[in-house]
Amino acid sequence: MQAGVIIAWRAWRLGWRDDYLISRFWDLRWLPAQPMIAVPKPALTNASGFRAYKSRADLLESIEFKGRGPEYVVLGRVSLWGTAIKHERGYRAEFANPDCLCYFNDSELVQRIQSCARYYGVEALPIEIVDKP
Repeated sequence: MQAGVIIAWRAWRLGWRDDYLISRFWDLRWLPAQPMIAVPKPALTNASGFRAYKSRADLLESIEFKGRGPEYVVLGRVSLWGTAIKHERGYRAEFANPDCLCYFNDSELVQRIQSCARYYGVEALPIEIVDKP
């Protein structure tokens, strides 16, 4: 399907030496002020596309909150657009950009996540207030 903008939930890794967002399962840095572009376009016949969950609850159920080596998990919302494939709990889309980053108030990473958000030109908010049920 061709989608307008979809706002969905995603997790990234936070680089150890810098404030880049890195895809969790690929060593792919998300660059600020540049949309991420999936090649080839997502289709039912491939696994291409930037993945995100429909809801915060689905995202929280799907991940473990443990550091992966020297990097840490960062949660947030992402804007998806272009060709998109809808799945039961989320989407795969052709284009993606961070929309906002979230933190837990008791996290040791609050300052790093706030710095990362400034770098990407997005807000950093306590996860408790984003999409409050």
